[in-house]
Amino acid sequence: MLGQLYLTATIARFEKSKNLAEKAMAQLTFHELCTKPSRESNSIATIVKHMHGNMLSRWTNFLTEDGEKAWRQRDAEFSELYTTRAALKQDWHCGRLMKWRLAK
Repeated sequence: MLGQLYLTATIARFEKSKNLAEKAMAQLTFHELCTKPSRESNSIATIVKHMHGNMLSRWTNFLTEDGEKAWRQRDAEFSELYTTRAALKQDWHCGRLMKWRLAK
């Protein structure tokens, strides 16, 4: 019972944070999403790419394998940039699809 309540609350919090991020990203141009605010920081697009790689690695076969997978190209997440807003959105939504696969 407590486990289900915790899971429900965690998913609700995740969805709220995701919705806030999507509203913020919708207000920016693709160029703004790809712009680094300073030399020491990452662009929103880079953060999305890194989160995408992290979530795929951590959640793929999470019950049977260690979180970090050998196939992950972590360094590339910080150097390979998106060329379109659609590609960024596809990676952003990939985590949500992963959640539904886990629930089935």
